[in-house]
Amino acid sequence: MGELRDLVPDLIERLRLGNEAFARHFGGASLARQPVHTLYWGAHRFRMDSFVRLGEAARESFATYAPDPAQLAAALELPADAALAEAVYERTAAKLAAAPIEDLRIDFEDGYGIRPDAEEDADAVACARALATAIARGEASGASGIRIKPLTSANAARSIATLDRFVSTLVSAHGGVPSGFRITLPKVQIVEQVEVAVELLARLERRLGLAEGSLPLEFMVEVTQVLFDRAGRFLLPLLVRAGGPRLLAMALGVYDFTASCGITAAWQSIDHPMCDLARGLMTIACAGTAVQVCDGSTNILPVPPEGGDAATDRAAVWRAWRLSHAHVRRSLVGGYVQGWDLHPAQLPVRFATNYRFFLESLPQASARMAEYLARATAATDGAAVLDDAATGQALLAFLQRARGCGAIDDDALVTAGLRPHEFAMSSFVELLAGRRAAG
Repeated sequence: MGELRDLVPDLIERLRLGNEAFARHFGGASLARQPVHTLYWGAHRFRMDSFVRLGEAARESFATYAPDPAQLAAALELPADAALAEAVYERTAAKLAAAPIEDLRIDFEDGYGIRPDAEEDADAVACARALATAIARGEASGASGIRIKPLTSANAARSIATLDRFVSTLVSAHGGVPSGFRITLPKVQIVEQVEVAVELLARLERRLGLAEGSLPLEFMVEVTQVLFDRAGRFLLPLLVRAGGPRLLAMALGVYDFTASCGITAAWQSIDHPMCDLARGLMTIACAGTAVQVCDGSTNILPVPPEGGDAATDRAAVWRAWRLSHAHVRRSLVGGYVQGWDLHPAQLPVRFATNYRFFLESLPQASARMAEYLARATAATDGAAVLDDAATGQALLAFLQRARGCGAIDDDALVTAGLRPHEFAMSSFVELLAGRRAAG
């Protein structure tokens, strides 16, 4: 009698097909750097110099209300650590000087409103030309895009018209689709809306002679119905599948989502328990795939009140900054790298909070990574490479995020035990396997 494995080739083939299908869908996190924020701006306000003006507004707010490390530490209630405050301040000032806007979404939805068709048609063309000009001048952010209206029955025709006019004009004016460009689909309710969006983008690419996948997509979680369909099935994984390789991200729309839960405006906030539930389900749906999760925004803006004096203005801005700081830090603790911002004066806090978070956590994470690499690489049992790989994976992701946002440099990765060719590796198991193979 032969061995069992020789008697079950059909079952082995069945496993092979299943494992390959799993690997195709769960191919691991994207290697693309995720912006730390998306600033969205009404299409009616977008001009060719908007990137410059928004950056200037962010720098002005920082210079006015945090003119030195001590003031920034007081504003954000940082720990009594002068070295940390100085490091956070210096990195924030440098970031605001070099690239204050990482991602800008030109908004034709809530931030734009319902307008006559002729007006939206004209704005779609004007915004596309303005973006092309900003890119040509070297003033645009590294990532950009538009948010169209939802593909509901009431808005689908209008949404498609805006998409067509904007993209067609941009391709004509710029000569193609800029790097980092994407289309944001809001208020998704059903699989068909994502499926249709994917097909719309594919047809638009073919008509404009663009390479397949030139027009990436992200969608927003803004209504309760997007979590589970009418049959009770978990809908988000089906939407990820419907988006396919074109889908780059899903983002939480805090205020629409909490409103759809019946939560009154006074309690609609990014830290509401219902938002925690939504983020958790989004994470589960995207885990192991290349789809990134993006958190929502804080709607208390750091702007001085009308008619206030300098002290009153500073107190108001600092209160709003502290709230944003708490929200961004909470997101980072939850593993959410990117969030949405509503005003350029929120950007200094966005960057400062990232730098604080990663710098404070770096010593422990670096020591753990160096120790773990030494222990795992030295193991004589090949199976030991896989032991607690999730721990190593989380540490690797942390270090890559810290480097990606500018909190640390390559020297810090070397201190953590990584080698230069490993800096961009997404799989800790593959990293260890490569070391063991190299001896």
